[in-house]
Amino acid sequence: MAFPGSRSVRALGAATLLGLVALTGGLTAPRAALAAPGGYVLQEAWPGTAFTAPVDLAAVRDGSDRVFIAQRGGKILVAKKNRGGAAVAAPTVFLDLTSLQMPPDVLENGQGGLLSIAFPADFKTSGLFAVYYGTGTGQADPFRGVLATYRVSAGNPDVADPASAQIVLTVPKASATHFGGGLCFAADGTLYVGLGEAGVTDDPKRLAQDTRELQGKILRLDVSGATKPYGIPADNPWAKSPPTQVRPEIFAYGVRNPWRMRFDSANGQLWLGDPGQKKREEIDVVPRGGNMGWAMMEADLKLAPDCDPSKYVAPVFAYGRELGSCCIGGVVYHGQRCPSLANKYVFADHMSGKVFALPVANGRSTGGVENLCDGEAIASIVEDAQGELLLASLDGGKVFTLVPAP
Repeated sequence: MAFPGSRSVRALGAATLLGLVALTGGLTAPRAALAAPGGYVLQEAWPGTAFTAPVDLAAVRDGSDRVFIAQRGGKILVAKKNRGGAAVAAPTVFLDLTSLQMPPDVLENGQGGLLSIAFPADFKTSGLFAVYYGTGTGQADPFRGVLATYRVSAGNPDVADPASAQIVLTVPKASATHFGGGLCFAADGTLYVGLGEAGVTDDPKRLAQDTRELQGKILRLDVSGATKPYGIPADNPWAKSPPTQVRPEIFAYGVRNPWRMRFDSANGQLWLGDPGQKKREEIDVVPRGGNMGWAMMEADLKLAPDCDPSKYVAPVFAYGRELGSCCIGGVVYHGQRCPSLANKYVFADHMSGKVFALPVANGRSTGGVENLCDGEAIASIVEDAQGELLLASLDGGKVFTLVPAP
């Protein structure tokens, strides 16, 4: 697998985590010229703090102004910000998962390790949160994606209890690729989980289209603890279907490697960035029971000559190599600091490093994409407690806020 540019070995490791694109053939010509970046800059959220491969972020709206930073090697840090957005203290360790098996097969050579964290709206009272990681050696220790929940310790809300671990779901993988990693709680407390397919060109076994399989799907689970290891929400699309026909955990299917999913805090729409294979990247709004099209379609491009695109959910926005080669998705902006971004979907491309804004309304794009600024290997974009944007740079080891250029 080849990657563009002259990145370092460490950067290539990060690119392997997200790259998921074979740029060794089948490239499309640029379709549009893109204006030079401008208008916004990335400002360090914790100046002078060097993180180790920050891969995901989460902020809780419980009045504490806490932000949680997941590092790919297994540590989750917690840091606080004041109401003005400035950092007030250095991050501390919230939970250390490095004792779990995160071997070189998934870290240096694969796409695993700690990949995502998510906190429900009732976190202040429940103390429950979710993590997702990819692990295994592929030999005596098979590759697998693992979803687990933890709870905060009884005496300190800034420290989690490692003994509270509950393994919710384990998904076997044939290789150390396409673990997925999209993870977010809805307002109703259900957990949405994005799982990648096999990681083989064109998904030849059509795992993403096979509703008897969990790979290549977006799941919706009840992890509140009422049902072990998880419950099936009664209003899931196929909650009452025989698992031999459709797995009841499935909310939507036909995704390639759903890396980042976020809910629009204004209307509850589920937004997804799904990295492409060779030519096209896509941004989706995921409907209940939707077939997102992979591997019959790559975004808006037909892969199977006889497929009917009208049978699949069309992307809100798709782009080619003129913008980048690994879409990570983002959030619809509803903050105050960047008024010109109101109701725009802010996303990034991991490989090009560019941060973009797309005007949207009612789940559709309403204008051309804007190049806001350049970053480095952005792996996650979230809203903080005030609706402002935080971005994690996997290679750069920094967490940024997005602010208007001075």
